[in-house]
Amino acid sequence: MRRKSLRLAWFETQGFRVRKTARLDRPLQRTSDIRLQSFSVAYDYPVAFTADAFDPDNRCLIDVLTRREPDKRHRIAVFIDDGVTSAMPDLAARIANYAAVHAQHIELIDVPVAIAGGETCKNDPETVPRLLATLSKFAVDRHSFAIAVGGGAVLDAVGYAAAIFHRGVRHIRFPTTVLSQCDSGVGVKNAVNSLGLKNLLGTFAPPWAIVNDSDFIGAHFRYGQAVDLTEWMVGEGKDVSDASSP
Repeated sequence: MRRKSLRLAWFETQGFRVRKTARLDRPLQRTSDIRLQSFSVAYDYPVAFTADAFDPDNRCLIDVLTRREPDKRHRIAVFIDDGVTSAMPDLAARIANYAAVHAQHIELIDVPVAIAGGETCKNDPETVPRLLATLSKFAVDRHSFAIAVGGGAVLDAVGYAAAIFHRGVRHIRFPTTVLSQCDSGVGVKNAVNSLGLKNLLGTFAPPWAIVNDSDFIGAHFRYGQAVDLTEWMVGEGKDVSDASSP
């Protein structure tokens, strides 16, 4: 009985010492009691330059999709800037045809989704929830791809949604403006506006790949010029039909 009592007393004493040592509000004031942890992650991603990326004979997208898993059929969800779809009305059909031709490597989950371009998509508080809902509806997982085709604002919004969905899904950018091909499209930042502040919500998330397609530049630029001219004429009270006059 005495041996049992002594053993119990010893365990209680040891337990008290452990609890006393572990108490965060009473540190032992020794630098040896601080443990520093560190980690590093190396990222690499291709920045490709091409023309007419969705021509079935162009293997640029296939190459970036399959660079680590060449024998896998990859699921992709595509989001397109509505300014691009206005400038290139057949783009969604061309993407679908490209996926069909390369069905061995690509599964297009659904028809490409058009989203508002410019600061509209970054200012709208429903943009990211809608993107997340779409990714969930499409059952996009960490081995699927969210592809964004558009200007810098669309790349920002889709990139942010892709970065926070499932703690990050694979993301490919197709910047379609001169600025996005030189700036936002080739970096690792993404963000949307919130609470009246620009780029308040965002992450640093390297994309899987960036494809700079020169064919988008002219089409999106001409569309942007037309929109600017129309808005100016409306603001000036001019007849929009005069825009076609010399």
